[in-house]
Amino acid sequence: MTKEELLQLIDSSAAEGQTELDLAGLELEELPPEIGKCTQLETLVLGKWDEQRLTWIGNKLTEFPDVVLQLTNLKILYLSNNQITVIPEAIAQLSNLTLLYLSNNQITVIPEAIAQLSNLTLLYLWNNQITVIPEAIAQLSNLTQLDLSNNQITVIPEAIAQLSNLTQLNLWNNQITVIPEAIRCMEKLEKLDLRGNPLPIPPEILQGEKSYEAGDLRTILDFYFQTRNPDDCEELYEAKLLIVGEGVAGKTTLAKKLLNPDYQLPEQEQEPSTEGIDVLRWKFPHNGKTFRVHIWDFGGQEIYHATHQFFLTERSFYILLTEDSSETNNFQNAFQGANFSGNIGGSSNTAQVSGNQSVHNNNANTAELLKLISSMRQTAAQFPEDEREEVLMEIGNVEAQLNKPADKRSLKLIAKKLAVILAIAAGIASPIANITDFTNNVTDLAQKAGVEIPMRSAR
Repeated sequence: MTKEELLQLIDSSAAEGQTELDLAGLELEELPPEIGKCTQLETLVLGKWDEQRLTWIGNKLTEFPDVVLQLTNLKILYLSNNQITVIPEAIAQLSNLTLLYLSNNQITVIPEAIAQLSNLTLLYLWNNQITVIPEAIAQLSNLTQLDLSNNQITVIPEAIAQLSNLTQLNLWNNQITVIPEAIRCMEKLEKLDLRGNPLPIPPEILQGEKSYEAGDLRTILDFYFQTRNPDDCEELYEAKLLIVGEGVAGKTTLAKKLLNPDYQLPEQEQEPSTEGIDVLRWKFPHNGKTFRVHIWDFGGQEIYHATHQFFLTERSFYILLTEDSSETNNFQNAFQGANFSGNIGGSSNTAQVSGNQSVHNNNANTAELLKLISSMRQTAAQFPEDEREEVLMEIGNVEAQLNKPADKRSLKLIAKKLAVILAIAAGIASPIANITDFTNNVTDLAQKAGVEIPMRSAR
């Protein structure tokens, strides 16, 4: 938009008495003073989430526009996705504001003057560089939502409990180590998002059923405050140990040897293969108490590989058992065959153990196909969560077929799964790095595997 077109838009808004003006995505470095004529404005948009393009659009404003301070009738102000570094004290002049969006900027300080915005119900300041929550924020008695996620905050002030109408407090991805006792007194608080902070709370408690959701408020607070009182808790010596790997690698033998050091190692043909999953209990003394280990012995046959991903959890110890071989791809193939990729991480530990057997790829072509699978999986990890889970599952299905001897593969199934993968990728609106390489890898894999991908429409 040219400057002349912008001025025409502002003049038209003022003349028609419009109450809303949207100037997001115009790459503006400053606002023209003529906007001060739009005194009737109640909503001004200078940055927002674009529902059609599924991305944030803003401008290039580096300072809070002084001319906006003349628009005293404003109730809603969107200034997200700019490059603003300072919120001026004069923001107190916008006393009618109810919603203030200043996310995705470079703000370092919340001014004391914010307390004078007594009508504010929603304040979004996530993804900035804020280090301190000022005590003055407690004066925003009508505030219902406060989002300060992805900043550098280290302390939650006790005064925050004075926000008696607050229902949502988002503080994920900061540097908070302590939850103040006063938060337990916030009767209307329904959501407390503290994921990504160095708190002594397990991640499965801080997050909900899905990793992008906050956990249950009462569960978070009860766990935190009960564990802070040594009289209310005791140390639990318990662990989860998962033994995974290819079939006949010796997983069951290792599990039995852990349970009984005197266990005599059998000949390979004498040890029956595990069907599904066996969970064994291993106990031993530690610091005067009993240490309990739950050993999960996974069946290594290919038919079970697709189910492994549902039992791989964080904060566990993994033993990946592989067969002794000079093949350079042995470890990688076993790792992928166990469906590890994309399923474990965080505070889990993994060890590789080699057995006595040797394995070989079906043929040279299989190694080449699995290399493409690995590249596809790396790119798919960047997909939005719902699409990512589905694509990784379908990649696993294709991989399971490719690990079979060439004459045992279902080419029809491979073609079907590759078509699904392409359709999902084509339907993703947000930009993904290497998406072109991803689709090329899919089609290249199809060609090398000797299948023709049926045409499907994007989801």
